[in-house]
Amino acid sequence: MPRSAMKVVFAIKVGNLGIAYFLVQIRLLLLAPVITAILADTVVQVVFIIPNILLSGFIFPIANMPKAIQFVTYFLPMRYFLKIIRGIFMRGAGFSQHWDEALILLLWGVIVISIASLRLKKRLV
Repeated sequence: MPRSAMKVVFAIKVGNLGIAYFLVQIRLLLLAPVITAILADTVVQVVFIIPNILLSGFIFPIANMPKAIQFVTYFLPMRYFLKIIRGIFMRGAGFSQHWDEALILLLWGVIVISIASLRLKKRLV
């Protein structure tokens, strides 16, 4: 495969997955103001983002974490996003190897959007 074609395929794979992860994170951040008062928004956003970064395996390997913390990482969307990105970068993996992680990210997005819309509806009415 020519080098330019490889760059296009890589950009499409990473770009689409990056957009999916970005949307999940944005939904989490949009859920935060609905749950809390306006003054506490910054604190809640930090509470959502910092654990995602520290416990996702981005900084510290998940295998080196205590078993209880390893269990908690299954509930963080960044864990799955990083697994997909590492597969693409390290092995050149495609969607067929990481469809399960992509499905989990999609489910995260649907759940968070549903909760946020229900909470917003209750708040508006």
